[in-house]
Amino acid sequence: INEWVQVSITGVGGVAFDNLRDMSRHPGTYDITLDVDDSNGLTAPQRSLSVVVHDELPPAIELIEREEDMDEFGRYVLGCGVAWDEDFEPGFAAIDLCDGDLTDAVQLLVWEIVRDEDVAGVRWDAETGAPITYTLEEMSVRPGEYLLVYTVADRTGNLVTPVDEDDVPMLFDAEGNLDIFDDEGSLDAARHPYLRWVAVESRTPPVVEIYFEGEDDLGIAYIECNAETWSGPVVTAYDACDGDLSDAVKYWIWAYDRESGIEVNDEGIPVNYESIENLLGGPGCY
Repeated sequence: INEWVQVSITGVGGVAFDNLRDMSRHPGTYDITLDVDDSNGLTAPQRSLSVVVHDELPPAIELIEREEDMDEFGRYVLGCGVAWDEDFEPGFAAIDLCDGDLTDAVQLLVWEIVRDEDVAGVRWDAETGAPITYTLEEMSVRPGEYLLVYTVADRTGNLVTPVDEDDVPMLFDAEGNLDIFDDEGSLDAARHPYLRWVAVESRTPPVVEIYFEGEDDLGIAYIECNAETWSGPVVTAYDACDGDLSDAVKYWIWAYDRESGIEVNDEGIPVNYESIENLLGGPGCY
């Protein structure tokens, strides 16, 4: 189309564009009117046509990887408490021929991988018949293996991840097992560029803090015999995976003498007074 041609493009609902390039990026049906005047002011008969712009291609997504944080199978291994979205996400980008940059529209599905010998699947919801989707926060405190599915759709509804009739990403074989690994057991990123494989591990023991009311600078608490109001130490426990474990704390009460040390039985095992009530029965260090 040369400089003498005036183009008028009108779509359904009155949408109008000034040029064909802009129109080509917006799926829909358009009426195009062409008016041509030559340099002498002569006008050609007006021509018009209808054009349908189809969008049949899904968006493309690229996952940015940090190979130094991956094991030999292409898996990211994290300790409990690491926030994937805030502390670890390497990054991603999504773009569509019609809609342009769709990075901000990307959604993340988090599925737990379950294994039965050499077969891997995901944890399914018995009621819905679909994989159970976890949040990133839930994943960060649940030791196990997870599949992160990055998905996005354009305005036409084309998904970057192919889905079945129930809108479940097609990542399974006929038996319902995950079909995402190569012959070496690594994630097949070439076939599935929208997946990440993550393992969450419990790496640290719980942290326990103990406070005795009335303890001195040496950490010794002085309690009157038969003190009915003393209920024991204030104990708190927290674990990166299990959270608050204060109610699960168990402790042993041993009698201690500065000269003879810890009181032991005939077998040389420390005597456990077992309860605060037993401890309050007589003077001593415990």
